[in-house]
Amino acid sequence: MKDKTKKIAVNQNHELIEARYKLKAGEMDFILILMSKVFQHDNDFKESKITFKDYQELTGVCKEFNRFKNLPNGLDKKFIEIKDKNKDEWIKITLLQSIKYIKGAGFIAAKFSEEMKPYLLNLGEGNPYIPTKLIEQTKLKSFYSKRIYYMLKKYQNFGKHIPTLEKLQKMLQVPKSMLNYSQFNQKVLNIAFNEINEKTDVKFTYEIFEKVGRKVTSIKFKIKK
Repeated sequence: MKDKTKKIAVNQNHELIEARYKLKAGEMDFILILMSKVFQHDNDFKESKITFKDYQELTGVCKEFNRFKNLPNGLDKKFIEIKDKNKDEWIKITLLQSIKYIKGAGFIAAKFSEEMKPYLLNLGEGNPYIPTKLIEQTKLKSFYSKRIYYMLKKYQNFGKHIPTLEKLQKMLQVPKSMLNYSQFNQKVLNIAFNEINEKTDVKFTYEIFEKVGRKVTSIKFKIKK
């Protein structure tokens, strides 16, 4: 991996980190790469061009050109749900304004929607954000691991995070088959634990924090600084 690739940053504000959405791992990598082309003090989004070579170098996994070329087919109508702090409700916003594969040129041109501006632009005082290195997330194969990694970075300075199980499952938009804690633990938490601890700059443990009867209601993450 080239040194300049290791330094590429991704910045997201606090609300976006815990937004509700579900993407495939390859789609998430593309969105993270697109985010890395947005700078915290920008006032507007620009259309970005991502080549197959860029995508390969930054993810280190994609060897199939057709999979890359078809990314727009899965991302063109995706939306996310963000918590509206003023109304205490969740609102749906479109993720991308445009995305298209440019035939013959070998790249995808994409641009975030106007609705994404508060969560990616003018970050800093008054709009707190978490900076991370792109490479730390593209190392991870699981979409759930990528999202949990960013959540852990948000709470790393506190050393712990105790979300309800329902909140965490809604954030990750897991299917109904994973609402049972045993399945969620096996297919989400345990995979994230192994991937994140082995491959990234974050080390953590987790445990059941609270139960109501036999039902698990909250999880405690212990995060090392």
